[in-house]
Amino acid sequence: MPSENPSTVNDSMKTIYLEYESLEDSKQRLTFEVFYWASFIGRNDIVNCLIKLGYSHLVKPHKYLLNAVFGAVRGNQYETLKLILSYNYISKNYEEFEKGKEARNYNGNTVMHFAYYHQREKIAKLLEDNGFNDQVKVQRNNRGLLPVDMNHRADVIEAFEERAQLKRLTN
Repeated sequence: MPSENPSTVNDSMKTIYLEYESLEDSKQRLTFEVFYWASFIGRNDIVNCLIKLGYSHLVKPHKYLLNAVFGAVRGNQYETLKLILSYNYISKNYEEFEKGKEARNYNGNTVMHFAYYHQREKIAKLLEDNGFNDQVKVQRNNRGLLPVDMNHRADVIEAFEERAQLKRLTN
């Protein structure tokens, strides 16, 4: 049952007991890869099925491919991310589960870095509302940038436009 704010997970939502939270064999690795790609392309039917089977949305299939939350953010799949975050997950290993929220790619970017870099404010807000907000304040990537520092595209474009305009005026 969704709450009044559908983007926030709370106790009144559907509860999922996670059965698969680690990579014990190649079959599970493949399933987590499918979970990532289904999230990336917005296949909510597959995503929902894997969630109901007890697969954790925070497990990385291998070091080059990130978890299902990353997939939804990278694919700009707001509805898929909303679906993933609409469940209340019960984990056998709470510390590992929470650590999964801080997953990083090879550049040290978290899911919040991706959301801000690609200027997906709506997705960033959804993540913040669902427990990913600590990353905004303290998690730096390998270059020392915070997620909010990654939203520089608009500033860069504006600076180039100003420079071009100044050039035209001086010529």
